[in-house]
Amino acid sequence: VTAVRNIRAELRIPVAQAIPVQIAAPSASAARITPYLDDLRRLVRAGQVTMAATVERAKGSAVAHVGSMDIVIPLAGVVDLDAERQRIQRRVEELQGLRRGKQGRLNNEQFRAKAPAEIIAQEEEALRTVEQELAKWSDSLARLT
Repeated sequence: VTAVRNIRAELRIPVAQAIPVQIAAPSASAARITPYLDDLRRLVRAGQVTMAATVERAKGSAVAHVGSMDIVIPLAGVVDLDAERQRIQRRVEELQGLRRGKQGRLNNEQFRAKAPAEIIAQEEEALRTVEQELAKWSDSLARLT
């Protein structure tokens, strides 16, 4: 449920819009989940939930890995894939620029010599935050390609 909701949020898919959800799961996991497919469909507002041992991942699908399962959401007709790629690519480039700036500042010996320790610690923490966000956005972009 969380994985599908995260994909919806990242790709700005309206909650009211029904989406197809495909789940690839080994037989043991499928046996545990099958009784709850109707509940899952309601909770994620899916038009259709299908489960199989393997699911063909169509180009432009969003994929989430949850334990031993793969959740695939075909996005064709749900979102404008080119617009989403461009939006995410712009955000990735923006974050890369922020990361370069933070790294440059932290690699500058004059900055390190003059700045108080708490400022350096704040910059290092900010760099870690930017890198985590960059990893998240890069993963989103990779899911769409």
